[in-house]
Amino acid sequence: MTSDHPGGGSVKPFSKSFVAALTVLCVVLPVLIGCASSAPVRTAAETAGEPLVFRKIAVVSFEKLTSEDGGRAVRCPVSGTVFSTCALPQNAEAIVQDFFIQRLEKSGRFVVIPPYQSDLVYQKVRGENLSESAAQRLRKAGKALEADGIVIGYVSCFRERVGYA
Repeated sequence: MTSDHPGGGSVKPFSKSFVAALTVLCVVLPVLIGCASSAPVRTAAETAGEPLVFRKIAVVSFEKLTSEDGGRAVRCPVSGTVFSTCALPQNAEAIVQDFFIQRLEKSGRFVVIPPYQSDLVYQKVRGENLSESAAQRLRKAGKALEADGIVIGYVSCFRERVGYA
């Protein structure tokens, strides 16, 4: 295949893994942004005027976010934002989680506490007080893990991209 651009070289199609990764990013990014709390928690460092620097980030296992009544809308447990849902493949949350962790680790900017370590602490905190909000439980788990930040992902819709760009 040749190109019509001035250099005249050939243009190679994107690999399937690149297209799949791009699709996951396009699906996950809006969900993560949308599920982020609109009122961030202020720390002592922020109120004192010091910049908040994340060095150590804990990642709790991502979860499927589906409607209990079979409806097409679901509410984020952290922010309360409502999202539409779609049929989810059995391993959708694992695919998104793995992609997220790979990108986080590849950045080289953070020490990542993986889910197999974070989940134990989060489940303990979760079981201690069922009346606490998801945000409160995450905050407590983050402190217990001595992390600067903690991330959980909720997947409400996921589709593998098929075909051309």
